[in-house]
Amino acid sequence: MLSPMLPVTLSVPATVDAAGGGLPVAPRLISEFGAAGAGPGLLIHAYGAALDANGDVFATDVATSTVDEYDSSARFVRSFGGAGTLNSPRGITVAPSGDVVVADTGDDRVDVFDGVGTFVRSFGALGVAECEGAPGPM
Repeated sequence: MLSPMLPVTLSVPATVDAAGGGLPVAPRLISEFGAAGAGPGLLIHAYGAALDANGDVFATDVATSTVDEYDSSARFVRSFGGAGTLNSPRGITVAPSGDVVVADTGDDRVDVFDGVGTFVRSFGALGVAECEGAPGPM
């Protein structure tokens, strides 16, 4: 059984402070939200998170194979994916078009959903294929 990995934590990445002589600046916590459990707005094993242009947060849950969306105020909006659509989603990003792109690791592919969670398409497959210009086996 997977242990809860909560809350969802958003932070500003580490940077270099040019005014401070180029010294590193530690990441800064922006927001923390979420609760452990199964059900709307609850996460069992949060793995990846991404922000869209409106500040909405999309978080993958490996245990439930879903993506949960929270608005910019951290209120739960919707969940999508689930068994039959996603299988152990991990990485996630939001494209400039608003499409949500998910690394569906259990199905060895990348799945694309529109901004409201409707499945659009998938691509990729298990294995390593040689292609023109590829360096070959490593």
